Formats: sequence, C-alpha cells, structure tokens
Amino acid sequence: MAIRPLTGGCRASACSNDQAARYGGEEFVVILPGSDEERSMGAAERLRSALQKQRFVFEGARIPLTASFGVAIWPADGKEPEALLSSSDRALYAAKQTGRNRVVAASSAPPAAPAPDPR
Repeated sequence: MAIRPLTGGCRASACSNDQAARYGGEEFVVILPGSDEERSMGAAERLRSALQKQRFVFEGARIPLTASFGVAIWPADGKEPEALLSSSDRALYAAKQTGRNRVVAASSAPPAAPAPDPR
C-alpha cells in the first residue's frame, strides 16, 4: 500500500522527461536525463526531505518515513546500465552505513571491495 504513494511522490516531484520506477522490494530508481551531479544531488535531497515530512499512519500510529539515496551520474560513474546501477548501489550502501536518511554521491562513496580470489 505504501508503494503507490511513494512512486506517485517521485513522479510528482520529477521533471516531465524524468522517470521514476520501483526497482526492487524497497528500492526505486529515478532517472534524470541530462542532469549533472549537483542537480541530481539536489533533486534527491528534495525528495528525501519531502518523504521525511510525509505523515504515514498505520492503525493509528504515526510511523516515521525516511529514505537513503545513492546518486550516480552517467558516464562518470558508469557507461553501461549495470555499471551505473552498481555505482548508485555502492553510494546507497554508503548512505545506509553512515546513518541512513541521507543522500550520497557515488563519486564520494568508498570504492567497491575487490571480488574474493576463487583460488
């Protein structure tokens, strides 16, 4: 039930050529064509702040709503869709590790850990 208001809020705050979609269980992707890191970070922060201000009530109890964002920019953070998503996921993980309810850019997130040696 909470998914529809969240995606609706994403779409309502996006520009006409921006796209918002549910990507996984609790993950959403917002694509901002032609946006640079500064504008993308600003958009993510505005959405994070708007979500935090939402009044979410379930069975009479107010439930705080927070969101963490990972921002990745094409082509600096990845030229292929998988690489770009991996960069944003790394930034999202950094946002969650540093206290949640924040926005982190892939350019400032710690590098990904190397894959374990299968030997």
